[in-house]
Amino acid sequence: MNNEIVDKICDETIKYARQSGNMIYKVRPLVDHLNKKFSELREPFGKEFSIDEAMEPYNGRHSMKQFIMGIPIRYGFKFWCLTTSDGYLLRFDPYQGKAQRPKGVSLGTMVTI
Repeated sequence: MNNEIVDKICDETIKYARQSGNMIYKVRPLVDHLNKKFSELREPFGKEFSIDEAMEPYNGRHSMKQFIMGIPIRYGFKFWCLTTSDGYLLRFDPYQGKAQRPKGVSLGTMVTI
């Protein structure tokens, strides 16, 4: 009986330890589902797209909270958004902090990948 409890605790610990690079592992299925639906609902997309960052205001405590000086919403969650020239959102991805990138690869390239 005691070994079963220890095994279960170890399994749960390993499961969450593997999620270290993904700070939004709890809501990742929702983000993926929304991105899929956004791309299905609007076709054809056209030829012009825009990649930009957006801030969602948040004043609480969280490790993903960002501060950007010089904009009306200074504190909040930062998202990378792919939109059409009409302003329709096709894809978004929450910013999770600085990621390791290969040498010689720019930030714009990493966002689009």
